[in-house]
Amino acid sequence: PDYFYYVNALDSTDQVTPKNAGTYYFKLTDAGRTYLKSLTPNTNAGFYVSAAVTITPAAATPTITNTNMVYGGVDGKLAGGTGSLGSTLADTDHPATQDEFEIVDANGDTVPVDQLQVGGDYTIRYTAAAQTALKADGNYTFGDFGTAKLTVTPRDITVTAPTVTKSYGESEAIFKLAGVSVGELVNNDQLSDLGVTLERNAGEDVGTYKIILNSASKLNKNYKITVTPGLLTINKKSITVKATDVNATYDGTAPKTDGFSLAPGDTLVGDDTIDALGVT
Repeated sequence: PDYFYYVNALDSTDQVTPKNAGTYYFKLTDAGRTYLKSLTPNTNAGFYVSAAVTITPAAATPTITNTNMVYGGVDGKLAGGTGSLGSTLADTDHPATQDEFEIVDANGDTVPVDQLQVGGDYTIRYTAAAQTALKADGNYTFGDFGTAKLTVTPRDITVTAPTVTKSYGESEAIFKLAGVSVGELVNNDQLSDLGVTLERNAGEDVGTYKIILNSASKLNKNYKITVTPGLLTINKKSITVKATDVNATYDGTAPKTDGFSLAPGDTLVGDDTIDALGVT
């Protein structure tokens, strides 16, 4: 304005723009005094007592939204948690960031994101440093800082059972997972931490058998685990049989065979017998 300006103290001549919380005083410019004198023939006109305008701090009500977080977070950090100071102006002056929040357990102990477990009792709250920084802004008065509930949900992961071959009668090693096909392990977890044990469909004869999740597995609650079946192939066992030598006197007919035996070092499986080989 041409006729007045603001100062933040009566003995000050420094012009300010009233914006932040505080008390500001009107002072007339020379043009303002001249204008006042022009309004009356009274030669005493122009005496002016400064008036004041007071901007009071706005009330801020810090809150946090209840949040779901997949086990392990996003890149090891809490994602999705949002806070508000209760007004558009306050949220513009102080946009909430994840660094302003911390997570505590039921005992009030701070828990890093990589240690959060599915089924845990967790609360999100403003850090002490964030509360101090916000309260330092004199344009706002802060009430109680709100908290929110954090729910940790299982992480989806698909793992693959192995493809294995063996010969008929050969012993089997314990089946181990081949790897992760969809999703990822987090928080330095290993395949062995998933708690997956494998079994195969029953049968010992030559053929193929699915390798599947053992229903008795004690699965890691932090993951929603899908197991893609593997395959066990039982191949035929190689053995050599030897026809028994025959001595015969020539009589014009073919000599009769006298059976056969296994080659040295070869063995049959279990209760199998030579007759079961079907060799003629």
